[in-house]
Amino acid sequence: MNNYIITLILFCSLLLQACDKYDNNHIETNDVEGGFQSQDEGKPYSEANNSALSKATKLIQEEKYVDAIKIYGEIIDQSPNEYAAYHGLGTAYFYLNDFALAKSNYEKAISLNSKLSYSYAGLGVLAKESENYTEAIHHYSTAISINKKFALAYYGRASTYEDINEYNRAANDYNEVIKLAPNSSLSQKAKQKLVAIKNLTSQSTRTW
Repeated sequence: MNNYIITLILFCSLLLQACDKYDNNHIETNDVEGGFQSQDEGKPYSEANNSALSKATKLIQEEKYVDAIKIYGEIIDQSPNEYAAYHGLGTAYFYLNDFALAKSNYEKAISLNSKLSYSYAGLGVLAKESENYTEAIHHYSTAISINKKFALAYYGRASTYEDINEYNRAANDYNEVIKLAPNSSLSQKAKQKLVAIKNLTSQSTRTW
């Protein structure tokens, strides 16, 4: 497996945790491997950065965020256009609860590669955490427009729709998650969400 794909899988786990932070049953990495990459994802700007990116990813997995940030900075010093490093910085700063730096680094990654659906999803997570729901929906929708098989972006958008009581739209997105990842723990979570939505709405308003 390309080492950088591990970074994408790690971020997808982060996305679910942020969207559903009070639920301790998080998605397993094998549930999201494959099926979520857009055309230019799964590879860094420079293949020469693979080893350093893999090392930084391992540090994030070990919760050594400051050490990971140092390595990402070194990568950027050598390769200023390395969008993968900027995305990694965004993820590291997210874990450190520095949402401003997380946002600026996700935005920088996107400025270097506009097809980074996972960076748009990161912006969606940040906006949702700040209760900027319209902005969150916009970012998740952009991620989905880049990659229509991005199940976690559908999940994030569905969760945001729930927050603003747009239950029909939330249900539609949860159903899309189930369709895209039928055998995953994410699908099971989406099914649970659908049951909860149905319990909140009357029979006459259901359209799913």
